Amino acid sequence: MKYFLLIIASAMLFYPLENKIKSEIIFGSKSVEFRKEKDSLIIYGNIKDNVGDSFKYVNVNIQNSNLKIKVNENGDYKVNVFDLLNKKDELIIQFSFLGFKTEKRNVKKELFNRNNILEINIKMKEEITIIECPNG
Repeated sequence: MKYFLLIIASAMLFYPLENKIKSEIIFGSKSVEFRKEKDSLIIYGNIKDNVGDSFKYVNVNIQNSNLKIKVNENGDYKVNVFDLLNKKDELIIQFSFLGFKTEKRNVKKELFNRNNILEINIKMKEEITIIECPNG
């Protein structure tokens, strides 16, 4: 019986995946599945406000590109930056919202895991601006 289990385990190790590596990412109580594709570098994550609640109206973009990134109602986002990182060595992903400090993260190809996935979670911090009145 031991030899039989060993043979099955060995066979499973060498089973060809044919570029269909599956990674499961859990957002809160939801599970999101990414499939490794030939031409993909996926950045994903969650955005929260300063008290830890999901932040759904944050502007997320990549500096010096026209790529717009949508944030869902749970504060989750996902973007494929394969084409952009083939043109440049480094990208800057920017998270901004009026009244909150803009957060920036540098992204290089070396930061991605073996499935070409990079997780960046952000906690936005309130920015206090004091406006003084010149006449008093």
